[in-house]
Amino acid sequence: MHIPPKNIGIVKCIFFKCSLTTKKSDHFSRSGILNFAAVAMSLNDLGYRAIGIRIDSGDLAYLSNIAREAFEGISKQFNVEWFATLIIVASNDINEDTILSLNDQGHSIDVFGIGTHLGKVKKKFAKIPENNHN
Repeated sequence: MHIPPKNIGIVKCIFFKCSLTTKKSDHFSRSGILNFAAVAMSLNDLGYRAIGIRIDSGDLAYLSNIAREAFEGISKQFNVEWFATLIIVASNDINEDTILSLNDQGHSIDVFGIGTHLGKVKKKFAKIPENNHN
């Protein structure tokens, strides 16, 4: 894959913000992962290393396991150790119940993207006393 030097910055920007998203797990494993791997390997040859993927829909546990399995297989097949350690980020309206459920299911997620529920804890873990310094 040849990318003219003037376009490297654009590709780098798009690549490192690249997210792999799909609602169909079959499409994800047959197309999304393979496309990501092809782009990651090509850009690696140009000196740009992928850092990971983001999954933001579908069965997060299943898709993360498929992705990790693919990354490890690609790492061994093409002798690129760093590919096995790509980061898998999951986001999709994640809250504490989602994380507990994912843990129960077994997953390969390295990072959870929590935005919607940040600061909106549903469960009360402890009562915070009022500050009465008057």
